Amino acid sequence: MREPEHRATNVTVFLDAELYRDRVGAISIIDALDSKGDIASSLFVFVSMESAASRWVECPCYSPFAQFIEEELFPWLESVYPSALEAQERVIAGLSYTGLAAAYVSMVNPSRFTKVIAQSGSFWSNDCWIIDYFEKLDPKPQAINDRRKSEADSPFRHGRAAGLAAMRATVAAYLN
Repeated sequence: MREPEHRATNVTVFLDAELYRDRVGAISIIDALDSKGDIASSLFVFVSMESAASRWVECPCYSPFAQFIEEELFPWLESVYPSALEAQERVIAGLSYTGLAAAYVSMVNPSRFTKVIAQSGSFWSNDCWIIDYFEKLDPKPQAINDRRKSEADSPFRHGRAAGLAAMRATVAAYLN
């Protein structure tokens, strides 16, 4: 968890904590943007999976994981950081399989998140049912993805290859 110096106006939950912290360099990006005053005061939460095996179970639209985020993570977070209750933006971010998880969690808890960053989300999983589910939602969660505008016919219809540079650029673009 990365706590802001001042009262947080935004909350961002990163799934795949180790990947965002260690490979994407999200903390360095956040620190650089924060030191320039380019981002609002925000609380950043990094959620790890218990193991690689549990990632394969919990990420493909797994109700108990969505319940964990809603019924355990956020109540704890709001008790420790009361400003999280009043956050203007509440974002959930994931990549690949956790991009799918981020999209699913936001859909089953629509009042919890204002935005989704689903980087190269594995929306092909389970015969792409989540794409059809998303198309029927009203209102739809706001999504940020790593595709070019000309390729984005839907925020959740995108390919799997993102690359490290694209992931860094997406994190930086959102936080900027």
